[in-house]
Amino acid sequence: NSEASGEQSSGNSEEVVPWSNDLFAAGGHWKLVRRVQPGFTWHPATDQLAGVDSYGSPCGPTAACTFSIPWAGSAFTRFLFATGDGTKWLVAEKGQVIGSYYSNKEREILASSTSDSPDKAKWYRRQGANEDPWISLGDHRSAVAAGNILYGGSRYGGAHASAVLPHHNGANVFINELVISPEYLIVTDGNCASKNSQPILTARACEIAAQYLGLGDDTASYSTSQDPRPEGCYLHNSQGLWMSTKQSDRGNGAEVSDGTNQRHPICKDGMGVPKLESPIVPPYEPPSIPPYFPPQVPPAEKFTPLPSPPPSSPPPPCPSLTSPPQPPSPPSCPPCPTQHTAKRKMRRKMRHMLFATLLMHTATSSEEKIDLGTDSCSCHTEA
Repeated sequence: NSEASGEQSSGNSEEVVPWSNDLFAAGGHWKLVRRVQPGFTWHPATDQLAGVDSYGSPCGPTAACTFSIPWAGSAFTRFLFATGDGTKWLVAEKGQVIGSYYSNKEREILASSTSDSPDKAKWYRRQGANEDPWISLGDHRSAVAAGNILYGGSRYGGAHASAVLPHHNGANVFINELVISPEYLIVTDGNCASKNSQPILTARACEIAAQYLGLGDDTASYSTSQDPRPEGCYLHNSQGLWMSTKQSDRGNGAEVSDGTNQRHPICKDGMGVPKLESPIVPPYEPPSIPPYFPPQVPPAEKFTPLPSPPPSSPPPPCPSLTSPPQPPSPPSCPPCPTQHTAKRKMRRKMRHMLFATLLMHTATSSEEKIDLGTDSCSCHTEA
């Protein structure tokens, strides 16, 4: 880097210290979270780099001060350990430093002041040992005498501290605080909904988010654990991408326990997220239909109703098909004089008998006509 070499030749060492650029920050910016000033004891912290101890007042990486600020809830994936003068330093993944307990075991170093390529060194992080982890350039035992220890805790002294801190302006701890993008963010507390964002629910979309954020691992694996996990895509101790698609994990958010198990959801926000990778179907919106206006009809002319027809007389009843035709009624006789004789009574009786006979004969043969004549009634005056 010609620009860096030019700055170095000018004697301005502040511009070439490892925290002055983000070459190994993996999409973030180096943030100073803990410092110990030159002396003969290491950091007062006893949290084994879990990021929960807090003391002192924050200062710069070269100032004569000792402090620590909490970072357990921060979104980061890497540590940078460096002396105050910037001459000795190394970068390691968060999971390699605090992802588990180990004792004199090889841990991976991404880059350091002694190697331009990834390397390994034997470190210590023992359960219950407050001075751990011991972070060093090279294996721990040889690093003590060489003055290559870059981190220790619990005010540990001896050659572990005296061989390096007084000669290199103390020591610093940085984390690569991740930059929140308009499209993706890492949630360190709460869930995606609490940040007005959505969980990532497919492995491909999870991998795209990891690439965008510059995370070390961009291959998502599905969790088969029955324990609660964050919903969708999440980052586990910086060691890789994980997916949880269990129904029981719906709405679950970040998990921050003792510093050894941190699971942070990776969420999406904004229109920059690739639509094809999202399984969430937007709500259906019906097409806009203009309001209907009926055609204008001119007013009709005034209608004058026609006069109602006169009521018609009911039709005559139909003749019965079963009853025989009735004979005509006998003619009405005018009243006779008040004087009656026995003879006249006899004639009337005979007429009635004759009429009854004719009536019976008519019921037998309806074809015959009956003619009683016009002289059926007569009145005779008694002589």
